[in-house]
Amino acid sequence: MTPDGSNPSSPSASGNQPLARILAVDDDPTVLAMVRLCLTRAHYAVDVVEGCASALAMLKRRPYQLLITDVNMPTSSGKELLNHCRSEWPALEVILMTGQPVVRDAVETVRHGAYDYLVKPVSPDVLLKTVAEALQRQHQKQAYVTRTVALGQMVRPDLKIIRTLGVGSFGMVMLAEKDGRSYALKMLKQKVDVPPAVLQRFAREAEILSKIDHPNIVRMIDYSFHPSNDTPYILMEYAEGKDLSQLVGTDGLDLRTKLRILRQIAGALAAVHEKGVVHRDVKPHNVMVSPEYLVKLTDFGIARFAASSFSATNPDELLGSPVYMAPESFESADLVDARSDVFSLGVLSYELITGRRPFSGAGLPQVMYAISNEPFPDPRRLVPGLPPEVGALLARMLEKKPARRFQTAAQAAAAIGGALARLAR
Repeated sequence: MTPDGSNPSSPSASGNQPLARILAVDDDPTVLAMVRLCLTRAHYAVDVVEGCASALAMLKRRPYQLLITDVNMPTSSGKELLNHCRSEWPALEVILMTGQPVVRDAVETVRHGAYDYLVKPVSPDVLLKTVAEALQRQHQKQAYVTRTVALGQMVRPDLKIIRTLGVGSFGMVMLAEKDGRSYALKMLKQKVDVPPAVLQRFAREAEILSKIDHPNIVRMIDYSFHPSNDTPYILMEYAEGKDLSQLVGTDGLDLRTKLRILRQIAGALAAVHEKGVVHRDVKPHNVMVSPEYLVKLTDFGIARFAASSFSATNPDELLGSPVYMAPESFESADLVDARSDVFSLGVLSYELITGRRPFSGAGLPQVMYAISNEPFPDPRRLVPGLPPEVGALLARMLEKKPARRFQTAAQAAAAIGGALARLAR
């Protein structure tokens, strides 16, 4: 094995060509040795490292088709590595392993892009079967990425397509450049491959973004949804940084910084609501935070005009991310208004400040019941020394009854600003 952990003498399927190159990350050398032995015998090229920093360095040096990583390591998290790969290398498949399985973690990691979540010790047969299936999906995903990047270059020949930022069921977001500036190009598949409801939501997102200009909302540059265009797209400013989910639970943010972030999100929502729009999907993954802690609210895919009778969904269809949704959202989409976004902001705020969500459960029905009926843990028990006014504003945003919450996001922003001012004294 070379000093960087690679194994250049791995067996190959034919000649010197391995079936695929795989990177394994774990803090346990015994596990790494088992994974490498099992996979090299099956004709894969395997590199192994013992931490996320080393893994990122390897990922930047070599092309990999698959990453296998432990979930919990002393100085880093496999889930953080998954999030990073999801944005930097969206075609890369990721398998997570853990010796301390948590059902909620398994569901979350798969939902956020992992191929599978395996419990250690993993039998060789299970490992090989999972790796083969993950690589099959990776091959399909890579082919789709290649085709869509080429399509993006054809749709907007004035842009240089740099790389993909994300891949979904019906489209892709790509990083593009022009005249030294970076943009995000969001494209759907060709219309014939996309359900009508998805097309309607895409068109509505473009319409909404075209009406809003705010420093904390991703700005739209251009869009095309003309009937003659088979590939609808939205060209937006590129929001650099991490999504907020990558900052939750880290030690790098003090309370003032967290409140500044939350005040920006509340201000963005206030601007959205002033245009008669309800976002409906306020969650950490839809908030980008720059290295200077400038916030950009993103993803208006399921937003709607509050006063409009138009809807691309059934009134009783559950849209959004349930763990961040307001109680009234589970009754009917017709009950959702700006105050529902305030509740979602409350869930996000509680999670950012305490490191955990206010409501949980073994499954979706239990989470929905907790949101609608159960009190949340006192945040001051989770964060010793938390100022009473911060606990009070969280409680106000998380009121079960809409009439008892802040009635506007502007009121929430003012309350957050007041808490910040008192902290500065």
